[in-house]
Amino acid sequence: MNVARVPTNTDYGTTGWATKRLDIDEGIDGVVFHPATSSFVVTTSKDADFILPEDDWHPEWTEESMCFTLIIVGLC
Repeated sequence: MNVARVPTNTDYGTTGWATKRLDIDEGIDGVVFHPATSSFVVTTSKDADFILPEDDWHPEWTEESMCFTLIIVGLC
């Protein structure tokens, strides 16, 4: 015998999937399926009040050389 609890406010008959509407209150940028965990991931964005702090000018920093390494991680 298998026993499961059914989440409240979930629709089971319209699409063939168990669906539940959520109010995110943010802009949705993308949706992607992650096969390893059988889950969907939603990316969002939201405006935020932000002001960079005033900074002192450091002319000696203009002579620095910077090197950044890009690492790409793939999902199998």
